[in-house]
Amino acid sequence: MNGFFSGCSKLESITLGENSIFYSIVKLPAINTTDGNYSGEWIGVDTENIYTSSDDFMDNYDGNISDTYVWRGTPIEDPIDQSTLEVQDSTLYVGDTWNPQDNFVSASDYWGNEVLFDQISYEGHVDTTQPGTYTVQYRCMVPNRAVGTYSATATITILEREAQIVPARIEYLDENKEPLRASKDCSSVIGSFFSFESPIEIDGYTVDLDSTTFIITHDDGSVTHTSYDDILSLTNTLPWVEALDVFNSKIIVRPTKSVVLTYQYSEVLSEPTPTYNAGYTFVSGTTGKSLPSAVMALLPSDPENYENDDLVTAIAPVQMTVTASSGAWTFQGWDADSKTVSGDDVIFTGTWTFEANEPDNPNTPNKPDTPNNSDTPSNSDTPRNPDKPSTPDKSNHPDNQNTSDSQQKTGKITTELPKTGDTQLSGLWGIAFLLSGITLLILKIRKRKVG
Repeated sequence: MNGFFSGCSKLESITLGENSIFYSIVKLPAINTTDGNYSGEWIGVDTENIYTSSDDFMDNYDGNISDTYVWRGTPIEDPIDQSTLEVQDSTLYVGDTWNPQDNFVSASDYWGNEVLFDQISYEGHVDTTQPGTYTVQYRCMVPNRAVGTYSATATITILEREAQIVPARIEYLDENKEPLRASKDCSSVIGSFFSFESPIEIDGYTVDLDSTTFIITHDDGSVTHTSYDDILSLTNTLPWVEALDVFNSKIIVRPTKSVVLTYQYSEVLSEPTPTYNAGYTFVSGTTGKSLPSAVMALLPSDPENYENDDLVTAIAPVQMTVTASSGAWTFQGWDADSKTVSGDDVIFTGTWTFEANEPDNPNTPNKPDTPNNSDTPSNSDTPRNPDKPSTPDKSNHPDNQNTSDSQQKTGKITTELPKTGDTQLSGLWGIAFLLSGITLLILKIRKRKVG
Protein backbone atom coordinates (compact mmCIF):
# COMPACT_ATOMS: atom_id res chain seq x y z
CA MET A 1 0.00 0.00 0.00
CA ASN A 2 3.03 2.19 0.38
CA GLY A 3 2.72 4.93 -2.24
CA PHE A 4 -0.42 3.30 -3.68
CA PHE A 5 -1.84 6.59 -5.04
CA SER A 6 1.46 8.30 -5.63
CA GLY A 7 1.42 10.17 -8.91
CA CYS A 8 -2.39 9.92 -9.32
CA SER A 9 -2.86 13.71 -9.51
CA LYS A 10 -5.96 13.32 -11.69
CA LEU A 11 -7.76 11.10 -9.18
CA GLU A 12 -11.04 13.08 -8.63
CA SER A 13 -13.25 10.33 -7.12
CA ILE A 14 -12.79 7.47 -4.75
CA THR A 15 -15.33 5.10 -3.19
CA LEU A 16 -14.62 3.83 0.28
CA GLY A 17 -16.58 1.24 2.23
CA GLU A 18 -16.95 0.51 5.90
CA ASN A 19 -13.85 -1.65 6.00
CA SER A 20 -11.63 0.76 4.13
CA ILE A 21 -8.85 2.35 6.14
CA PHE A 22 -6.52 5.03 4.89
CA TYR A 23 -2.93 5.53 5.89
CA SER A 24 -0.69 8.35 4.91
CA ILE A 25 1.69 5.90 3.22
CA VAL A 26 -0.78 5.51 0.31
CA LYS A 27 0.33 8.99 -0.77
CA LEU A 28 -3.06 10.37 -1.90
CA PRO A 29 -2.09 13.43 -3.97
CA ALA A 30 -3.22 16.90 -2.92
CA ILE A 31 -5.96 18.48 -5.06
CA ASN A 32 -4.74 21.10 -7.48
CA THR A 33 -6.37 24.41 -6.57
CA THR A 34 -4.32 26.66 -8.78
CA ASP A 35 -7.02 27.06 -11.43
CA GLY A 36 -9.58 28.09 -8.81
CA ASN A 37 -12.03 25.39 -9.78
CA TYR A 38 -11.54 23.30 -6.65
CA SER A 39 -11.29 24.11 -3.01
CA GLY A 40 -8.80 21.33 -2.15
CA GLU A 41 -11.48 19.46 -0.13
CA TRP A 42 -13.01 15.99 -0.49
CA ILE A 43 -16.82 15.73 -0.09
CA GLY A 44 -19.14 12.75 0.21
CA VAL A 45 -21.68 12.69 -2.59
CA ASP A 46 -24.51 11.37 -0.40
CA THR A 47 -23.42 12.25 3.08
CA GLU A 48 -21.87 15.63 2.19
CA ASN A 49 -19.17 14.73 4.70
CA ILE A 50 -16.14 16.92 4.07
CA TYR A 51 -12.40 16.43 4.55
CA THR A 52 -10.44 19.63 4.23
CA SER A 53 -7.48 18.13 2.33
CA SER A 54 -6.00 14.86 1.04
CA ASP A 55 -3.83 14.56 4.16
CA ASP A 56 -6.94 15.09 6.37
CA PHE A 57 -8.76 12.46 4.33
CA MET A 58 -5.96 9.85 4.79
CA ASP A 59 -5.46 10.56 8.49
CA ASN A 60 -9.11 10.64 9.64
CA TYR A 61 -11.15 8.36 7.45
CA ASP A 62 -11.86 5.26 9.56
CA GLY A 63 -14.68 3.57 7.59
CA ASN A 64 -17.55 4.98 9.68
CA ILE A 65 -18.75 7.34 6.97
CA SER A 66 -18.55 5.29 3.83
CA ASP A 67 -19.41 7.14 0.65
CA THR A 68 -18.14 8.13 -2.71
CA TYR A 69 -15.87 11.11 -2.18
CA VAL A 70 -15.10 13.65 -4.90
CA TRP A 71 -13.14 16.82 -5.25
CA ARG A 72 -15.20 19.65 -3.95
CA GLY A 73 -15.45 22.52 -6.31
CA THR A 74 -14.84 26.07 -5.28
CA PRO A 75 -17.93 26.87 -3.11
CA ILE A 76 -20.28 29.47 -4.54
CA GLU A 77 -22.05 31.55 -1.93
CA ASP A 78 -25.37 29.81 -1.30
CA PRO A 79 -28.57 31.95 -1.49
CA ILE A 80 -30.62 32.53 1.70
CA ASP A 81 -33.32 29.93 2.16
CA GLN A 82 -36.64 31.75 1.60
CA SER A 83 -38.97 28.79 1.96
CA THR A 84 -42.13 29.69 3.95
CA LEU A 85 -45.55 28.32 4.76
CA GLU A 86 -47.93 30.53 6.75
CA VAL A 87 -51.43 29.67 8.00
CA GLN A 88 -53.83 31.37 10.44
CA ASP A 89 -56.22 30.29 13.20
CA SER A 90 -59.92 31.11 12.94
CA THR A 91 -63.16 31.12 14.95
CA LEU A 92 -66.52 30.15 13.46
CA TYR A 93 -70.04 29.61 14.74
CA VAL A 94 -72.16 26.50 14.44
CA GLY A 95 -73.72 26.49 11.00
CA ASP A 96 -70.98 28.56 9.35
CA THR A 97 -69.15 27.24 6.28
CA TRP A 98 -65.44 26.29 6.51
CA ASN A 99 -63.03 26.04 3.58
CA PRO A 100 -59.38 24.85 3.97
CA GLN A 101 -58.17 27.74 1.89
CA ASP A 102 -59.69 30.17 4.48
CA ASN A 103 -56.80 29.41 6.87
CA PHE A 104 -54.01 29.41 4.26
CA VAL A 105 -52.09 32.67 4.14
CA SER A 106 -49.06 32.18 1.85
CA ALA A 107 -46.13 29.96 0.86
CA SER A 108 -42.83 30.42 -1.00
CA ASP A 109 -40.05 28.15 -2.24
CA TYR A 110 -36.31 28.14 -1.51
CA TRP A 111 -35.67 31.07 -3.82
CA GLY A 112 -38.70 33.09 -2.62
CA ASN A 113 -41.02 32.24 -5.47
CA GLU A 114 -44.73 32.12 -4.62
CA VAL A 115 -46.30 28.75 -4.03
CA LEU A 116 -50.04 28.64 -4.79
CA PHE A 117 -52.61 26.89 -2.63
CA ASP A 118 -53.13 24.14 -5.23
CA GLN A 119 -49.55 23.03 -4.47
CA ILE A 120 -50.36 22.78 -0.75
CA SER A 121 -51.63 19.61 0.87
CA TYR A 122 -53.61 19.56 4.13
CA GLU A 123 -54.71 16.96 6.59
CA GLY A 124 -57.48 17.29 9.20
CA HIS A 125 -61.27 17.54 9.64
CA VAL A 126 -63.51 20.42 10.75
CA ASP A 127 -67.18 19.79 11.71
CA THR A 128 -69.06 23.08 11.72
CA THR A 129 -72.20 21.41 13.07
CA GLN A 130 -70.56 20.71 16.43
CA PRO A 131 -68.83 23.15 18.79
CA GLY A 132 -65.19 22.27 19.39
CA THR A 133 -61.54 22.89 18.51
CA TYR A 134 -60.11 21.35 15.33
CA THR A 135 -56.55 21.31 13.87
CA VAL A 136 -55.54 21.11 10.23
CA GLN A 137 -51.91 20.51 9.10
CA TYR A 138 -50.75 22.11 5.87
CA ARG A 139 -47.67 20.89 3.92
CA CYS A 140 -45.76 22.04 0.88
CA MET A 141 -42.83 20.40 -0.97
CA VAL A 142 -40.06 22.82 -1.82
CA PRO A 143 -36.53 22.13 -3.15
CA ASN A 144 -34.65 22.70 0.06
CA ARG A 145 -31.23 21.00 0.46
CA ALA A 146 -31.62 20.80 4.22
CA VAL A 147 -35.17 19.51 4.68
CA GLY A 148 -37.22 19.66 1.50
CA THR A 149 -40.62 19.79 3.25
CA TYR A 150 -42.36 22.61 5.14
CA SER A 151 -45.49 22.30 7.29
CA ALA A 152 -47.72 24.46 9.46
CA THR A 153 -50.79 23.83 11.62
CA ALA A 154 -53.98 25.93 11.86
CA THR A 155 -56.51 25.77 14.73
CA ILE A 156 -60.19 26.22 13.92
CA THR A 157 -62.58 26.88 16.83
CA ILE A 158 -66.33 26.29 16.40
CA LEU A 159 -68.56 28.12 18.91
CA GLU A 160 -72.25 27.96 19.73
CA ARG A 161 -74.03 30.68 17.81
CA GLU A 162 -75.03 33.56 20.02
CA ALA A 163 -77.29 36.46 19.20
CA GLN A 164 -75.11 38.95 17.35
CA ILE A 165 -76.57 42.38 17.90
CA VAL A 166 -76.46 45.02 15.19
CA PRO A 167 -76.66 48.45 16.87
CA ALA A 168 -79.26 50.74 15.29
CA ARG A 169 -80.96 53.97 16.35
CA ILE A 170 -83.07 56.91 15.17
CA GLU A 171 -81.76 60.45 15.69
CA TYR A 172 -83.84 63.64 15.71
CA LEU A 173 -81.65 66.63 14.79
CA ASP A 174 -82.15 70.33 14.09
CA GLU A 175 -80.58 72.31 11.26
CA ASN A 176 -77.30 72.51 13.21
CA LYS A 177 -77.19 68.72 13.70
CA GLU A 178 -77.96 69.18 17.39
CA PRO A 179 -80.31 66.62 19.01
CA LEU A 180 -83.88 67.77 19.69
CA ARG A 181 -84.88 64.56 21.43
CA ALA A 182 -83.08 61.52 22.82
CA SER A 183 -82.31 58.96 20.12
CA LYS A 184 -84.51 55.87 19.84
CA ASP A 185 -82.84 52.46 20.07
CA CYS A 186 -83.79 50.15 17.17
CA SER A 187 -81.02 47.55 17.61
CA SER A 188 -81.70 44.02 16.44
CA VAL A 189 -79.93 40.69 15.95
CA ILE A 190 -78.65 38.95 12.86
CA GLY A 191 -81.39 36.81 11.38
CA SER A 192 -84.20 39.13 12.48
CA PHE A 193 -85.55 42.52 11.34
CA PHE A 194 -85.02 46.18 12.10
CA SER A 195 -87.87 48.25 13.57
CA PHE A 196 -87.32 51.78 12.27
CA GLU A 197 -90.25 54.20 12.71
CA SER A 198 -91.63 57.33 11.08
CA PRO A 199 -90.57 60.74 12.43
CA ILE A 200 -92.18 61.97 15.64
CA GLU A 201 -93.86 65.35 16.14
CA ILE A 202 -91.82 67.98 17.97
CA ASP A 203 -93.47 71.23 19.08
CA GLY A 204 -92.16 74.23 17.19
CA TYR A 205 -90.48 72.12 14.49
CA THR A 206 -91.38 70.42 11.22
CA VAL A 207 -89.56 67.41 9.78
CA ASP A 208 -87.66 67.82 6.51
CA LEU A 209 -87.94 64.36 4.92
CA ASP A 210 -85.74 65.39 1.99
CA SER A 211 -82.83 65.59 4.47
CA THR A 212 -83.45 62.09 5.87
CA THR A 213 -80.48 59.70 5.64
CA PHE A 214 -79.48 56.16 6.54
CA ILE A 215 -75.85 55.98 7.68
CA ILE A 216 -74.46 52.42 7.79
CA THR A 217 -71.02 51.73 9.26
CA HIS A 218 -69.75 48.33 8.12
CA ASP A 219 -67.43 45.98 9.99
CA ASP A 220 -64.48 46.98 7.82
CA GLY A 221 -64.98 50.63 8.83
CA SER A 222 -66.45 51.80 5.54
CA VAL A 223 -69.51 54.06 5.74
CA THR A 224 -72.53 54.14 3.42
CA HIS A 225 -74.77 57.22 3.23
CA THR A 226 -78.19 56.62 1.70
CA SER A 227 -80.38 59.66 1.02
CA TYR A 228 -84.15 59.94 1.19
CA ASP A 229 -84.52 59.80 -2.60
CA ASP A 230 -82.16 56.82 -2.80
CA ILE A 231 -84.20 54.94 -0.22
CA LEU A 232 -87.43 55.57 -2.12
CA SER A 233 -85.74 54.42 -5.32
CA LEU A 234 -84.22 51.30 -3.76
CA THR A 235 -87.50 50.28 -2.13
CA ASN A 236 -89.51 51.25 -5.22
CA THR A 237 -92.05 53.11 -3.07
CA LEU A 238 -93.34 56.65 -2.81
CA PRO A 239 -94.75 57.16 0.69
CA TRP A 240 -92.05 57.15 3.35
CA VAL A 241 -94.09 54.81 5.56
CA GLU A 242 -94.08 52.16 2.84
CA ALA A 243 -90.36 52.62 2.30
CA LEU A 244 -89.77 51.93 6.00
CA ASP A 245 -91.92 48.82 5.81
CA VAL A 246 -89.77 47.50 2.96
CA PHE A 247 -86.56 48.34 4.79
CA ASN A 248 -87.80 46.71 8.01
CA SER A 249 -88.78 43.56 6.12
CA LYS A 250 -85.18 42.82 5.09
CA ILE A 251 -83.51 40.10 7.19
CA ILE A 252 -80.23 41.18 8.78
CA VAL A 253 -77.69 38.77 7.31
CA ARG A 254 -74.27 40.05 8.34
CA PRO A 255 -72.59 41.91 11.19
CA THR A 256 -72.62 45.70 10.96
CA LYS A 257 -71.10 48.20 13.37
CA SER A 258 -74.09 50.53 13.34
CA VAL A 259 -77.12 51.68 11.38
CA VAL A 260 -78.40 55.22 12.04
CA LEU A 261 -81.61 56.72 10.63
CA THR A 262 -81.45 60.51 10.89
CA TYR A 263 -84.49 62.79 10.74
CA GLN A 264 -83.76 66.51 10.37
CA TYR A 265 -86.17 69.16 11.63
CA SER A 266 -86.59 72.86 10.84
CA GLU A 267 -87.82 75.38 13.38
CA VAL A 268 -91.25 76.88 12.72
CA LEU A 269 -91.23 80.64 13.30
CA SER A 270 -94.57 81.69 14.83
CA GLU A 271 -96.06 85.02 15.90
CA PRO A 272 -95.42 85.89 19.55
CA THR A 273 -98.32 85.17 21.88
CA PRO A 274 -100.14 88.44 22.73
CA THR A 275 -100.22 89.42 26.38
CA TYR A 276 -102.58 91.64 28.34
CA ASN A 277 -102.60 93.58 31.60
CA ALA A 278 -104.92 93.94 34.56
CA GLY A 279 -105.89 97.52 35.53
CA TYR A 280 -107.71 99.03 38.51
CA THR A 281 -109.89 102.11 39.04
CA PHE A 282 -111.91 103.57 41.96
CA VAL A 283 -115.30 105.35 41.83
CA SER A 284 -117.29 107.16 44.53
CA GLY A 285 -120.51 105.51 45.62
CA THR A 286 -121.69 108.63 47.49
CA THR A 287 -123.54 111.24 45.42
CA GLY A 288 -121.85 114.60 45.43
CA LYS A 289 -118.66 113.28 46.96
CA SER A 290 -115.40 112.95 45.01
CA LEU A 291 -112.71 110.51 46.04
CA PRO A 292 -109.83 112.16 47.90
CA SER A 293 -106.22 111.55 46.91
CA ALA A 294 -105.71 109.40 50.00
CA VAL A 295 -108.19 106.91 48.55
CA MET A 296 -106.80 107.09 45.00
CA ALA A 297 -103.34 106.32 46.34
CA LEU A 298 -104.62 102.87 47.29
CA LEU A 299 -105.15 101.72 43.68
CA PRO A 300 -103.47 98.28 43.27
CA SER A 301 -100.80 97.70 40.60
CA ASP A 302 -100.38 94.33 38.82
CA PRO A 303 -97.08 93.88 36.92
CA GLU A 304 -98.03 90.46 35.50
CA ASN A 305 -98.69 89.80 31.80
CA TYR A 306 -101.66 87.60 30.98
CA GLU A 307 -102.64 85.58 27.93
CA ASN A 308 -106.04 84.78 26.50
CA ASP A 309 -108.24 82.65 28.76
CA ASP A 310 -106.14 83.40 31.83
CA LEU A 311 -108.21 83.94 34.99
CA VAL A 312 -107.20 87.14 36.80
CA THR A 313 -108.14 87.55 40.46
CA ALA A 314 -108.65 91.11 41.73
CA ILE A 315 -106.06 92.42 44.18
CA ALA A 316 -107.54 93.88 47.39
CA PRO A 317 -106.48 97.40 48.45
CA VAL A 318 -103.98 97.42 51.26
CA GLN A 319 -106.40 99.58 53.28
CA MET A 320 -110.19 99.26 53.41
CA THR A 321 -111.02 102.53 55.30
CA VAL A 322 -109.70 106.06 54.91
CA THR A 323 -110.56 108.61 57.63
CA ALA A 324 -111.14 112.31 56.78
CA SER A 325 -111.85 115.29 59.08
CA SER A 326 -115.56 115.23 58.30
CA GLY A 327 -116.09 111.47 58.04
CA ALA A 328 -114.71 108.22 56.65
CA TRP A 329 -114.45 106.47 53.26
CA THR A 330 -115.06 102.71 53.17
CA PHE A 331 -114.18 100.28 50.34
CA GLN A 332 -117.29 98.35 49.26
CA GLY A 333 -115.57 95.90 46.88
CA TRP A 334 -114.75 95.31 43.19
CA ASP A 335 -117.24 94.93 40.40
CA ALA A 336 -116.02 91.28 40.16
CA ASP A 337 -113.76 89.05 42.24
CA SER A 338 -112.07 87.71 39.08
CA LYS A 339 -112.20 88.14 35.31
CA THR A 340 -111.10 86.02 32.32
CA VAL A 341 -108.83 87.60 29.69
CA SER A 342 -110.58 87.70 26.33
CA GLY A 343 -108.46 89.53 23.77
CA ASP A 344 -108.10 92.73 25.82
CA ASP A 345 -106.90 94.12 29.12
CA VAL A 346 -109.15 93.48 32.12
CA ILE A 347 -110.26 96.40 34.32
CA PHE A 348 -111.50 96.05 37.89
CA THR A 349 -113.68 98.90 39.25
CA GLY A 350 -113.84 99.38 43.02
CA THR A 351 -116.46 101.48 44.87
CA TRP A 352 -115.91 103.66 47.97
CA THR A 353 -118.70 105.27 50.04
CA PHE A 354 -118.53 108.21 52.46
CA GLU A 355 -120.15 108.47 55.88
CA ALA A 356 -120.12 111.87 57.68
CA ASN A 357 -119.26 112.21 61.37
CA GLU A 358 -122.10 112.68 63.91
CA PRO A 359 -122.22 116.22 65.59
CA ASP A 360 -120.75 116.48 69.14
CA ASN A 361 -123.87 118.45 70.57
CA PRO A 362 -127.14 117.07 69.30
CA ASN A 363 -128.96 120.38 70.32
CA THR A 364 -126.74 122.46 68.09
CA PRO A 365 -128.18 122.76 64.59
CA ASN A 366 -126.00 121.55 61.79
CA LYS A 367 -124.88 124.43 59.64
CA PRO A 368 -124.50 123.94 55.97
CA ASP A 369 -120.91 123.53 54.80
CA THR A 370 -119.65 126.34 52.65
CA PRO A 371 -117.70 125.40 49.54
CA ASN A 372 -114.46 126.87 50.96
CA ASN A 373 -115.12 125.94 54.64
CA SER A 374 -114.83 129.67 55.45
CA ASP A 375 -114.60 130.77 59.10
CA THR A 376 -116.66 133.95 58.39
CA PRO A 377 -119.32 134.34 61.16
CA SER A 378 -122.98 133.92 60.20
CA ASN A 379 -125.53 136.75 60.21
CA SER A 380 -126.80 135.65 63.59
CA ASP A 381 -123.38 136.44 65.10
CA THR A 382 -123.11 139.88 63.46
CA PRO A 383 -123.83 142.86 65.91
CA ARG A 384 -127.02 144.70 65.14
CA ASN A 385 -128.00 148.39 65.49
CA PRO A 386 -130.14 148.60 68.66
CA ASP A 387 -132.06 151.50 67.18
CA LYS A 388 -133.05 149.53 64.17
CA PRO A 389 -135.06 146.38 64.38
CA SER A 390 -133.64 143.30 62.82
CA THR A 391 -134.99 142.31 59.49
CA PRO A 392 -136.65 138.94 59.73
CA ASP A 393 -135.06 136.09 57.77
CA LYS A 394 -137.44 135.70 54.88
CA SER A 395 -135.77 132.55 53.69
CA ASN A 396 -137.31 130.70 56.62
CA HIS A 397 -140.77 132.20 56.24
CA PRO A 398 -143.40 129.66 55.44
CA ASP A 399 -144.41 131.57 52.36
CA ASN A 400 -140.93 131.23 50.99
CA GLN A 401 -140.53 127.49 51.59
CA ASN A 402 -141.91 126.63 48.17
CA THR A 403 -139.41 128.94 46.54
CA SER A 404 -136.57 127.24 48.42
CA ASP A 405 -137.82 123.80 47.46
CA SER A 406 -138.11 124.90 43.85
CA GLN A 407 -134.55 126.13 43.87
CA GLN A 408 -133.35 122.78 45.21
CA LYS A 409 -135.20 120.91 42.45
CA THR A 410 -133.80 123.10 39.67
CA GLY A 411 -130.28 122.69 41.04
CA LYS A 412 -129.58 126.47 41.24
CA ILE A 413 -128.55 126.28 44.87
CA THR A 414 -124.96 125.07 45.00
CA THR A 415 -124.51 125.05 48.79
CA GLU A 416 -125.32 121.93 50.75
CA LEU A 417 -128.88 121.97 52.21
CA PRO A 418 -129.51 121.29 55.92
CA LYS A 419 -130.20 117.74 56.88
CA THR A 420 -133.60 116.51 58.06
CA GLY A 421 -134.62 118.42 61.29
CA ASP A 422 -132.60 121.54 60.48
CA THR A 423 -135.64 123.27 58.85
CA GLN A 424 -137.66 123.28 62.09
CA LEU A 425 -134.79 124.74 64.11
CA SER A 426 -134.26 127.47 61.55
CA GLY A 427 -137.97 128.37 61.76
CA LEU A 428 -137.81 128.77 65.54
CA TRP A 429 -134.86 131.07 65.25
CA GLY A 430 -136.80 133.24 62.79
CA ILE A 431 -139.78 133.59 65.12
CA ALA A 432 -137.43 134.56 67.95
CA PHE A 433 -135.91 137.35 65.87
CA LEU A 434 -139.39 138.56 64.83
CA LEU A 435 -140.61 138.79 68.46
CA SER A 436 -137.47 140.66 69.44
CA GLY A 437 -138.14 143.24 66.74
CA ILE A 438 -141.76 143.79 67.79
CA THR A 439 -140.69 144.24 71.43
CA LEU A 440 -138.16 146.92 70.52
CA LEU A 441 -140.77 148.75 68.40
CA ILE A 442 -143.29 148.88 71.30
CA LEU A 443 -140.65 150.18 73.70
CA LYS A 444 -139.73 152.95 71.29
CA ILE A 445 -143.37 154.11 70.90
CA ARG A 446 -143.86 154.26 74.69
CA LYS A 447 -140.76 156.35 75.06
CA ARG A 448 -142.01 158.91 72.62
CA LYS A 449 -145.35 159.27 74.50
CA VAL A 450 -143.66 159.81 77.80
CA GLY A 451 -141.52 162.47 76.23
